[in-house]
Amino acid sequence: MWLPEKGYYAQFIYGRNHKIVSPRSEALGEALCILFGIANTQKSASIIASVPQTEFGISCIFPQIPNIPPYHNNAVWPFVQTYWALASAKAGNENAVIESIKSIYRPAALFLTNKENFVADNGDYAGTQINSSNMLWSLSGNIALIQKLIFGIRFETDSLTFQPFVPSIYSGLKTLKNFAYRKAVLDIQLEGTGNTIQSFLVDGIVQAGNKVPANILGKHQILIKLNNRPFSPKSIKKNYNYTTVAAPQIKLEKNSLTWNTVEAAVSYKILLNGLLIGNTNSNSYPIIANKYGEYQVIAMDKKQVPSFASEPIALYNNKTTLVIDAELSNPISNLKYQGFNGKGFVETSKTVNSILLFPVEIMKDGMYAIDFRYANGNGPTNTENKCAIRSLLINDEAKGTIILPQRGVKEWSNWGFSNSVQLSLKKGQYQIQLSLKDFNDNMNLEINQAMIDQIRITKL
Repeated sequence: MWLPEKGYYAQFIYGRNHKIVSPRSEALGEALCILFGIANTQKSASIIASVPQTEFGISCIFPQIPNIPPYHNNAVWPFVQTYWALASAKAGNENAVIESIKSIYRPAALFLTNKENFVADNGDYAGTQINSSNMLWSLSGNIALIQKLIFGIRFETDSLTFQPFVPSIYSGLKTLKNFAYRKAVLDIQLEGTGNTIQSFLVDGIVQAGNKVPANILGKHQILIKLNNRPFSPKSIKKNYNYTTVAAPQIKLEKNSLTWNTVEAAVSYKILLNGLLIGNTNSNSYPIIANKYGEYQVIAMDKKQVPSFASEPIALYNNKTTLVIDAELSNPISNLKYQGFNGKGFVETSKTVNSILLFPVEIMKDGMYAIDFRYANGNGPTNTENKCAIRSLLINDEAKGTIILPQRGVKEWSNWGFSNSVQLSLKKGQYQIQLSLKDFNDNMNLEINQAMIDQIRITKL
């Protein structure tokens, strides 16, 4: 997922049966790659210097998605900003650390509390979809700037260690009093700037290392002196917030792929099975009939910044695609939703049909993709935590996870397809099971529900 032309990791790989890379950055993931050592020293420095930062902080993703109100999209979260600050310190980028501190303290001072998130366009909390004052992870991030960043406190199994990072503009004596550590209480003083310790004293006695043992007892005074060595100059990429054009909505019409005119788009890229096959300025593109393939379209703006790819639309070969209505082998629901195929659909939740069974006959050896046509009207697509999650089992053997996200508030007649699980199958009879396991709990914990219309098995 490393993007050498951008200097950071891709946001994610997405699609259905043929995945493509999203070239957007994703701030928390980038920071964690640095903090957990996934990125080496060179890549860490590149990430901090290359990921775009807005005037009001590091946005969750960049660039933004149009027509989605600020929450994860078009938003700055203080706790994410803290991870970015810690990652910036590890990468030795003083400018990025200073920007992070400013981005957290500005709104805390302006609004007199620690809000959950802010609009990346203007730094205000007004306009965010969900917000809270005294938000725990924002408070934790604020405190971590002092304890983990400036004082560099690290909890080890056998000791408390210190790796301070003090930008040159924050010179002067710093004091952290009554810091509780196991059975000890520490008063910590920090002098100087930089990230290299010149001396480390406990109760006035110089120590060989920069740590105190885990079995230390009682009240103690710690004095840390840094050597004031300047940081090597490192840049950041600070720009105005940016929003891409919208993803096209595509459909198949005879031997042609067509889509809506996307506002501000100047051209379109055509993908087949995740690979670029053409470019066009029009709203249609000829395709090969009677040949399986997943098509997607990406809209490009005048700066050649891409939209997200459209939802994949597949041209199926009926001879190699098996579609089975869920109600043929499971209890049919009496809910009055519309838009299903066959005679009805099946409900699955924590209390209703937690296990669904699909007897299937595979006619030919090969690689297959299994997915499900479903509805989930338990919430909007950009917030909430009511994604339905199920384990996919074949002949009682776990093969993967099926994700059934919300498709809109009370949108129970809005049907679409889940992710797919790809696996090799031999010719023969199979019992496919969609099962709610203990580990399939979502963040909501109570609502884990979807309507299942069909299972679809596609030979790739």
